[in-house]
Amino acid sequence: MLCLSHATAINFWRAVGSGEQPFPSRIIVSGLLDCVTTEKAVLSMIPENIRTLSSKVDFLVPGKQMVHASKRIRAHVCSACLPASSFFRLSDQLLVSSPELCFLQAAHMRRNSRIALAELGMELTGGYSLNDAAKRGFTSHKPLTNVAALRSFIDACHGVSGMGRAREALAFMSDGSVSPRETQCNLALTLPGEHGGYDFAKPECNARVDVNGGDRRLTEQEYFSADMMWRGAEVIFEYDGDADHGTKADSDADKNRRGILAALGKKVIVCTGAEASDYWRFDRKAEQLARALGFRLPLPDDDEISMRMRLQGVLFNPSHHYRSEWTAPLHPKKPCGTFDQYTSR
Repeated sequence: MLCLSHATAINFWRAVGSGEQPFPSRIIVSGLLDCVTTEKAVLSMIPENIRTLSSKVDFLVPGKQMVHASKRIRAHVCSACLPASSFFRLSDQLLVSSPELCFLQAAHMRRNSRIALAELGMELTGGYSLNDAAKRGFTSHKPLTNVAALRSFIDACHGVSGMGRAREALAFMSDGSVSPRETQCNLALTLPGEHGGYDFAKPECNARVDVNGGDRRLTEQEYFSADMMWRGAEVIFEYDGDADHGTKADSDADKNRRGILAALGKKVIVCTGAEASDYWRFDRKAEQLARALGFRLPLPDDDEISMRMRLQGVLFNPSHHYRSEWTAPLHPKKPCGTFDQYTSR
């Protein structure tokens, strides 16, 4: 038996989201028994299109005595008792870590900061997968999991390394983001000040706005989706980036949608890609959002400005995904490890 894990498993799930791999079936496994460990045996069990998902094939073994060094395989010891639903079946003898277990494995790798974990987690709980082969740099699909499922999985684990860091990252996350930029805007706005964020309350991502009664004169559609919505305050924050639109028609449809949302009484704040990439312009958008929500942001001191600049300089830099195999897109255009600047938290 062989169980794919870590970066190989993360990229497998990105391939599933991109339609390059079929969705597997969840399997109940009581333990990792009869695991293969040699390079020849490991590689012989894996299809070529899975073998090339990461620089080395990551897989689990139950004990240190089963770890063998190799240029093409990377064994990870997993001796803890995991929830029975931790794996999916690819074939009779080939398993893959579930999205929930992948998130916990990412938390175990200390090179992944809590913010990087939150970004990865929002990819897993959102409607997209990073993929450099896609025109927009990501593919759209239904979420692989959700924040509640991740939290429930971690709570069911006992004595597994990374649980604390995973819980901390979960506190930053929201379900339902549909693009990398939406995730990055969300984190920049909602992370606590100590991490360089503006500490806004979490919005509802990809929120449904129904069109009812007499408002149906505005549009034939029964509802719209808003990137980020503070329901109750009826405030919406939208990211408008050229890369997120497939065609000019898509862009025009987005503009029309925002006009209708405004006509429905929603306050809509729109942030462009250029504004997200410029600290001072993004800061003005944050102030606009605050005033729409009924308050003003406190004037930041120099340290707060420095932390926000640092966070935004990472989140809104497209190259930051290439920091490691965990965060790099499927079919990366750049080698991993080429982006060194990252928050240490």
